[in-house]
Amino acid sequence: MSEETIKKCPYCGSSDLVEDQEGYLICTQCGAIISDITFDTTYGQKPPGRTQTGTQYVKARHLIPASVVDVEEKRLISPDTSSKLKNFKTILDYCMQMLYHLGVTILDDQRKLLESYILKVLERSSKDGRQIRRTTTGALATALTHIFLRKIGKPKSLKVLQKLAIDKFRIVRNSRQISKALHFVELVLKDEVAKSRFATAEDFIYSIASELNTPSIIVRVAEAISKIAKVEKLTLGKAPNGIAAGALSVAYKYLEGRQIRSQLATIAGVSDVTIRYREMELEENPKIREFLRIVADYYRRQEYDKLHAFIDEYLEKLEKETEAETTTRPASS
Repeated sequence: MSEETIKKCPYCGSSDLVEDQEGYLICTQCGAIISDITFDTTYGQKPPGRTQTGTQYVKARHLIPASVVDVEEKRLISPDTSSKLKNFKTILDYCMQMLYHLGVTILDDQRKLLESYILKVLERSSKDGRQIRRTTTGALATALTHIFLRKIGKPKSLKVLQKLAIDKFRIVRNSRQISKALHFVELVLKDEVAKSRFATAEDFIYSIASELNTPSIIVRVAEAISKIAKVEKLTLGKAPNGIAAGALSVAYKYLEGRQIRSQLATIAGVSDVTIRYREMELEENPKIREFLRIVADYYRRQEYDKLHAFIDEYLEKLEKETEAETTTRPASS
C-alpha cells in the first residue's frame, strides 16, 4: 500500500509548509498545524481510524488546527483533561473539513468564534455528565457548523450538512443524532442564537448562486422575485431555502430557458417537488408575472442597463408602497 506525504495544506491548499521544532508541519498561509498527514491513493477496504474522502483516505486524527495549541497554552481547556482536548480537536477538525468541502473561507476572528462555541458546548457537556463518543462528536460538529454558518451570514440548510456528515464523511450514523445534537447546542448557545440574524431567502440565493456560478443578472432577478414574494406574503410559513431555490429556478427559466431543479435541490437541500410548488406559487402571482415579462423582454434584447434600472426603480417603488401601507394601517387597540 503506497503512501505519499502531504505536500499541500488540507485547508487552504497552500504548498508553503514548514516544520517546527516539535516536528509538526505548519502552513505559513493559514497557520494550520498538520501532523504526519498521509494519503493512501489505493482502492480497497477502509483502513481503521481513517475517514473516507472520495477515492482517498485521510488520517483524520492527525489533522490538528493551529488553534488547538493556543487553547492548550492559554489553559481554556485544562491540560489534565486530555479527553476534553481530544474532543475539542476532533470537533474542530470535523467542522473545518465540512467548511472546506462547502467552499466556505473563514477569517481568524470567525475561527476563534467557532472555537469558543465548541468550548462552551464541551464545558456544558462536562457539567451535565454527558459522555461524548465518536459519533457524538460528529453530530455536535454538524450542529455547530450549521449554527456557525448562520451566524456569519453564509447559511447552509441542515439537510445539506446531514448528507455531508452521514454520506460523505461518515462521522454520524443518522439524522436523529444530528437533531438531538442541534437541540443541545442551541440550548447551550441560546444567547448567541438569539443574537444571530435568521437566514433570509436572499442569503440562500447568494449561497446557492455561488456554488452554481450563476450570472449576476439572474441573481439580481431572483433577489427581486424573493422581495416581491415577501411583500405579497407568499413566503409565510415557508423555508427560506425553498423560496430561494424557487426564485432562482424561475429566473433561469424566464431568462435562459433552462430547468435546473435537480441541481438546485441538491445544493439547497430541498426536494424537486418543493421547488416545483414554489415556482407555481411565484409564477401565479400577477405582480411577479408582470415583473418577469418586462425583465425577460429587456434580457432578450440585451438591454442590460435598462434591465438593472428597471429593477432598481421597481424595488424602490415597492418599498415606498410597503412603507405607505404600514403607516396608514390602523393601530391595534
